[in-house]
Amino acid sequence: MAKNLERVAGLSGAETMLTIATTAREHSSALTDVSSRMIDSWHEGGLDFLWKEKDRLGLPRSVTGAWTTVEPFVSEETNHHVFPAYIPAHDQLLVYAAQIRASFDHSFIPHLADIAGNAAGTRLAATSRPALLVWKAYSFLAPGGKPYDPKTTIAAQSGQKFGCRTAIEAVAPSRGGAIDLDDVLRLPDLNSVEWCEVLKFAPRKRYFSSGY
Repeated sequence: MAKNLERVAGLSGAETMLTIATTAREHSSALTDVSSRMIDSWHEGGLDFLWKEKDRLGLPRSVTGAWTTVEPFVSEETNHHVFPAYIPAHDQLLVYAAQIRASFDHSFIPHLADIAGNAAGTRLAATSRPALLVWKAYSFLAPGGKPYDPKTTIAAQSGQKFGCRTAIEAVAPSRGGAIDLDDVLRLPDLNSVEWCEVLKFAPRKRYFSSGY
């Protein structure tokens, strides 16, 4: 495990403890596997878009150059096409760290900028560390999301498509005031959202990184 963690520590912006927790939930043997055997990132880790995401992860070619594509197929669990990759088993922990970072940078941040406008940077800077970790985990689990409907309850909208963008809209004040991203920790209605159940380490669901 120390070998794998050393590689994660060298990745700028990596969240080491969040990566460990995520990996332990997704595919626990990835924490200590230092072998070069090739594994399928979907069946052995729940990373169903890794081949499509590989060039956005910020990993060097010396890492991703060893990866090969898995023939895309329709998942029976999500009814969507998945695009996994074959990767060396020792890359798994590093990949989770990179994907968590990439989902936050390439999904959450643009969603926040779209919703909060010029105030996005200020609101992000004002966010507490615990809330920031929740948003990073949320954007890994569900990087998109359907539009939030303020006319109905959060519970009525809960489901796979209540992604991180939906959650940002849910905590955004309808009166146009400043978004407080710490509300992700305070809004009781979010407890009905299945992604929040996953974040509380409920029994594992195979929806991770589904692109919703």
